[in-house]
Amino acid sequence: MKKKLFLVLVVCLLGCFVSSAFAASTFKRVSVNPFYRPPLTSEADLRALVKSRNTQIRTGFAKAGYPDLYPAFSEQFPSATIDSIKVSSGETFKWMLFRKKGSGPVIVTKDVTWVGAGPLDAYRFYIDSNGKRYEFAVLTACGNLSLKNITAIPAPMPATTEAVPPAPIAAAPEAVPPAPMPDAKFRGGPVVDAGFFKLFDPASYLFGRIGYEFPLFDKLSLLAFVGGAFRVDGRDGGSAFIADVILDYHWWNRLSFGLGAGYWSGNDGQMDAIANLGFLVYGNPDSFNSTLFLEGRSEVGELDRLHVGRYGLGMRFRF
Repeated sequence: MKKKLFLVLVVCLLGCFVSSAFAASTFKRVSVNPFYRPPLTSEADLRALVKSRNTQIRTGFAKAGYPDLYPAFSEQFPSATIDSIKVSSGETFKWMLFRKKGSGPVIVTKDVTWVGAGPLDAYRFYIDSNGKRYEFAVLTACGNLSLKNITAIPAPMPATTEAVPPAPIAAAPEAVPPAPMPDAKFRGGPVVDAGFFKLFDPASYLFGRIGYEFPLFDKLSLLAFVGGAFRVDGRDGGSAFIADVILDYHWWNRLSFGLGAGYWSGNDGQMDAIANLGFLVYGNPDSFNSTLFLEGRSEVGELDRLHVGRYGLGMRFRF
């Protein structure tokens, strides 16, 4: 009975985490945590903001998972066309930069929605990079810089030397839909896994491991981990040190499949074969993200019996 209750508790905790990963942020007041003071009243004020806060903006781009976009921002902003817009209640930003009560380090919040009673005044401009057009908005009341939308850059019209007849009156063009999640390789960097293992014999473990991801090709990367598995129930085997190497292949949009080998120090030490199946539940491949994965590992000497020594559920965080 205790084993079943413990397993249910672990699954519920993981379920709560996944639910929270999908949760979006909302705000209904401005000027509480401004990125810049005083409020912006002109295009010149906006350009002064970018000039005086360029170091914090660069840091904010990195924290948001877009460090490679900052050079294009820095180069194109001085000549960018700036428009005045209204942000209606219910509109969402992909991410927004702010500072707690207007001081301290820059903070990033993602998937944030304005839910106030009326529209907000903002300045809008566009930055182009790698075939995509990034729409930025800066709230005039607080200077909070945000990424509002990403679309494909429209293809240029073909050049022609023939006279062009007057164009007929046409309906307004439809808005370009947001670009889908890029099918790109993970950028590499620190990785942390945490989860639960079950041993058939029986025994139950909580495990954690930390490592680094090395991109190899467009969809293939190498994960190297060290960590530990701590027995919390059962009688077979004790807590163990683990060291794992996994080839991870991202074979369809958010799905991934991994194969590898690992060392398990328990039971006098053994080499394990590892297989796991993951699903990207939060973020994009080129930014901070989380993957929910199922993993099975078996001692190499038991593979001929198709025996899975340990199986479990975990969450992978890429930073």
